[in-house]
Amino acid sequence: MALRDRFDGMRSGRGGLKWDNILNIVVRFLQIIMACVVIGYYASDLNAARKVQKYSDSKWVFAVVVGCMAAITALVLIIIGFFSHYTIVAYLFAWEWILFILWAAVTGLFGSMYFGENAEMDGGIESMKTAAAFDCVNLVLWFLTALVGTITFFLGRRRSLHTGRATL
Repeated sequence: MALRDRFDGMRSGRGGLKWDNILNIVVRFLQIIMACVVIGYYASDLNAARKVQKYSDSKWVFAVVVGCMAAITALVLIIIGFFSHYTIVAYLFAWEWILFILWAAVTGLFGSMYFGENAEMDGGIESMKTAAAFDCVNLVLWFLTALVGTITFFLGRRRSLHTGRATL
């Protein structure tokens, strides 16, 4: 099915992309952008440390790994959501809760380090405050998608839990 056919089907009501799929794609795209911004902030510090022969701080490596996991997950969920209904994406809500917990750890780690700091014209601290703010945005985005996925999974099924054949 071509991309044009999917959008034509949405307008005519005969299938195609649904509004929940479009909203899913938009939110996932935001998650990819925010994760890439976080990766950029922390990876630039890791690269600067590498250039002066200093060790890579595990906190920064952890933030980059979480950002990469989030970006890859959001990309995969966009692809799955584009070719299937949103409820298929919602079945992966447990992984989204894990990513939410990881973003909470990154936000707590860097927020406690930098949100209380006075930058006083220090570009490095100001940059890390901005990175911590993007951590918070990622935390909120992954919380919202995990919550919607959980609600869709448990309330959207409307089938018996024993056999799955009876409609409730």
